[in-house]
Amino acid sequence: MKNQYFGDENDYRKYGLLRVLTSFGSLNTGICWMLTESDGRNDGGRISYLAKPTKWRQFDPDLYDALARIVRVDRCRDVTRADSSSILQGMSCQSLMIPHDRSERQRYFQETMHRFNRARLIFFDPDNGIEVSSTPLGRKNSCKYIYWNELKEVFNAGHSILIYQHFPFEKREAFIERRTGELARCLNAGEVHAYLTAHVVFFLVSQKQHLEYFHSRLSDVNMKWEGQIQGTIYRGI
Repeated sequence: MKNQYFGDENDYRKYGLLRVLTSFGSLNTGICWMLTESDGRNDGGRISYLAKPTKWRQFDPDLYDALARIVRVDRCRDVTRADSSSILQGMSCQSLMIPHDRSERQRYFQETMHRFNRARLIFFDPDNGIEVSSTPLGRKNSCKYIYWNELKEVFNAGHSILIYQHFPFEKREAFIERRTGELARCLNAGEVHAYLTAHVVFFLVSQKQHLEYFHSRLSDVNMKWEGQIQGTIYRGI
């Protein structure tokens, strides 16, 4: 996550998904933004939707109004505004910059997991998504990824996990099938939920004791965000 993207079209869907999955803050949830420095690019400008309430406000009016106020009125692009407002009410957030150094990153995650010790769901929001072979842990740009060993450690500690994933340059359907299979095998999970949006996908891997809850939330997401977020269950992978 970079502050330059705060409040854009992808964020609207992301916060909306989190709000439904957590029953609007009722589920004990930790959010690890995995915040990285701004890169100076101008591609954080997908905010024209905030000037089109007729089309966009219907999905989550309170969220839409809050983002419109922060981005268009206050002219602020800072993820801590989501932490401190009613957008993510009831959720605990880790908003520190994620370090590049391997040992410092390990301490960052240890402190984060200690803070989220009682969370039933933990959301990871890396710039790009799950690790790629070309960027080993500790190398330049590794801060843009969440790594398999980190996901396994969190899942084995009893937390359900939600992961932001940018689409690579390959067919989306094939990529989702491959990634859900990898998640299921790595975490020994019977099923993986994929929430597809126009630009990114979110993967949810639930603990067995949380499955019934997240099944009902998937139906709620598909109903509330029809045409913007599509949740699908992948089983027997």
